Amino acid sequence: MPSEIPLSKKLAAEFVAMTLFVWIGCGTAVSSQSIDVIKDSQGTYAAFLLTTSLAFGTAIAVLAYSIAPVSGGHINPAVTTSLLLLGEIPILDAAAYIATQFVAAILGAALVWGTMKHSIVEDVQGGNPPFLVGVNTVDSGISIGAAFLLEFLGTFLLVWTVCMTAVSKSSIAANIAPIAIGWSVFLAHLCLIPFTGCGINPARVLGPMILIFSQGDALPADGFTGWWIYYTAPFVGGAFAAIIYKFIFEVPEEDDSDQPDVEQAIKSKRGDTVKGLGSDSGSDEGRKRDAWSRVVNDRY
Repeated sequence: MPSEIPLSKKLAAEFVAMTLFVWIGCGTAVSSQSIDVIKDSQGTYAAFLLTTSLAFGTAIAVLAYSIAPVSGGHINPAVTTSLLLLGEIPILDAAAYIATQFVAAILGAALVWGTMKHSIVEDVQGGNPPFLVGVNTVDSGISIGAAFLLEFLGTFLLVWTVCMTAVSKSSIAANIAPIAIGWSVFLAHLCLIPFTGCGINPARVLGPMILIFSQGDALPADGFTGWWIYYTAPFVGGAFAAIIYKFIFEVPEEDDSDQPDVEQAIKSKRGDTVKGLGSDSGSDEGRKRDAWSRVVNDRY
């Protein structure tokens, strides 16, 4: 660990990591058991919790790897907004990114409905979209404040991971950052699904919600109480993570201006040495040595 990092910054890192560690670990222990109590099932929803969390987390990792060389792999308006705050993307580009993400999310939800319609499921659900296309709703058993805080924390975890692994110049993640980001999404879903369905992505929430509204009579049993949480908490949580990263954890790039250019020194040394082998550049031997000098300089 670099010795120049202040102790206060090291302690802040340990503080954030330990807080999230306990929240994720103990929160998953609670959520994985709560979901069967909430749904009054016999263990089937615990499998749903795991498979759905894995699907979202793995999908983000795969897709981030796929498009990161092209767009940076945001795939989330809250992430794009946070990177805008950090100066990593121009404001007009960010606006275009966010608009694209919302439109694409609606198309994605429509594809779920169009490709996964099943006659038996339709009969059971009265012709409504299958399982309401995974729309997010706040469970009636928790308060609006708790739901907001859950969405805030889940998005904070995601954006903080993005900043520390993909944005930070001192990151040790390199090209495996999408894996860490995908796992942060996986962990957030494990904690949030029983209570809010885990939004942490306003576009992901809007897509299914638009389709459900278009049906009119397909609204969830509890309606969309607290719907605004999914369009505020992620932005607030992401911005908070970006601010903490910027003012506490960002490590400035080292100034290499005073460092000797090793490569240039090698080229100069090799070139001078070779040229010193023969100073008669007019002779055949001298021309050969000059040619070899150029080869060495080009190579090193």
